[in-house]
Amino acid sequence: MRNAKKYNQLVEFWSPDIISNGQGGTYSSYVLVFADNAHIITKDETRTLQEGQLILEGYYEIYLRYRSDISISKSQNIKMNGKNLSIHSIINVNE
Repeated sequence: MRNAKKYNQLVEFWSPDIISNGQGGTYSSYVLVFADNAHIITKDETRTLQEGQLILEGYYEIYLRYRSDISISKSQNIKMNGKNLSIHSIINVNE
């Protein structure tokens, strides 16, 4: 995308980390990998009622500028606008 004004929403990429609790157990935590401005497009969102519970299903397309100093993987999570999102696919990594 050529228009720099479209990259106006902050997204954070978090990576899972396993931490020892000092007594032989572990717990999971997340570590901030990087934050960057992105262009976000909301795609089809549907609402269904299953067993008395409202289920929201939808997805986002998130566009970032290419940065050679970072790498994105499916194990990371995205935080944006108070929402925690999981990554399902990564397209055009080297562009």
